[in-house]
Amino acid sequence: MRDLAEVLQEAHEGAEKLAAWGMEPRICDVVARFARDVGMAAADFLVWIDETEASQRCGHHVRWLRARFDGWQAAGHAMKVGRRRMYRRIVVPEKLRAAQ
Repeated sequence: MRDLAEVLQEAHEGAEKLAAWGMEPRICDVVARFARDVGMAAADFLVWIDETEASQRCGHHVRWLRARFDGWQAAGHAMKVGRRRMYRRIVVPEKLRAAQ
């Protein structure tokens, strides 16, 4: 399976290539706009956050995140970059904020 971020990047680059090859500008704009809109809609899936930010986002201790790390990693939603643990923003729940 291909990575969504790579697919979207290729779509952006493809739109630029189509324009360079003389494709009708409206078609190039539609391709570029579609890739941008999908990227924005999928931002929580595409964005990786480190353990500190993840802990702040969910309000749980780092131990809570680490207890779920292996499962999330197996599903492609967590990874290690060097010694740092990274999580897709979409799998880290947001803590509820008190009504103001």
